[in-house]
Amino acid sequence: MYVETGQVSKQGGVYKCFGHPDFTIKVNEGDILPKCTKDKPHDALWVKVAIAKKESEQTNSD
Repeated sequence: MYVETGQVSKQGGVYKCFGHPDFTIKVNEGDILPKCTKDKPHDALWVKVAIAKKESEQTNSD
């Protein structure tokens, strides 16, 4: 899944900048994708690399 800077995320998760694959951000469903801030801020094509787990699916480390 690809999302451009300024678009609304239809699915939360971890996204990486296409131009800087080592730079990732966590995005929630409904968030507007920001500019990539690696080096000089720029519009980016964000590539989803992982789906966010719902709180009910997360395990506690207690």
